[in-house]
Amino acid sequence: MKNRKKNLMSLLKAGLFALVAIACINMGGGAEVTTGAEPQPTELEDDQANLVATIFDNNTQTKVEALSFSGKTTLGGIRRETDSAFIEINLASTKGLNIVQKNYISNKFGEKEFIKVDRQLLDDTWQKGLLFPKNTILSGYKSRRNAAEEGTGYSWFLREINKVVIDGRKNLLGGVN
Repeated sequence: MKNRKKNLMSLLKAGLFALVAIACINMGGGAEVTTGAEPQPTELEDDQANLVATIFDNNTQTKVEALSFSGKTTLGGIRRETDSAFIEINLASTKGLNIVQKNYISNKFGEKEFIKVDRQLLDDTWQKGLLFPKNTILSGYKSRRNAAEEGTGYSWFLREINKVVIDGRKNLLGGVN
C-alpha cells in the first residue's frame, strides 16, 4: 500500500512537470498578445534600443520613437511553414516588416491563426513568410522622453497595419543613426 501511494505521487509529480514544460514551450518569448478590443501602448524597457520608425496603416503614416513589441524590441514565438522551429527576431536588426497576409490559417500548426510577414534585414536580405502570433502588439511614442504622458503613445495589432519601416536608432544627442 505504501509503495502504491509513493508510485502514485511520483506519477502525479511527473505529470505536473510535463504540463508545466509544455505550457512554457508553447508560450514563446517577447510580445504581449491580447484578445482585448484595443491594444494599449507599452513603454519601451530601459535596456532596449530606441528605434525610430514609420508605421503605414491604410492611408496613414505615423512616425514613432521607442518602437517595440509591448516594451521589448525582441519577439519570440515566430514560426515558418517550412520547419517546426520557433524564431526570435530583434527589431534592432530589422529594416522593415511587410504584412503579407493579415489572417493566415496554418494547417501545419493545428489550424492556428497567424499574420504572415516578410522581414527585411539591415543587409537588405529578406526573411519571407514568417508567421507572427495573431494578436502581436506594436507600440511607439511621439517621443521617448514624454512616453509617460497621456496621449503620446500609439499601439496597433500588427495585423491591422500594412508595413513598418525602421528609420534608425535614436542616439543620445537626439539624432538618428
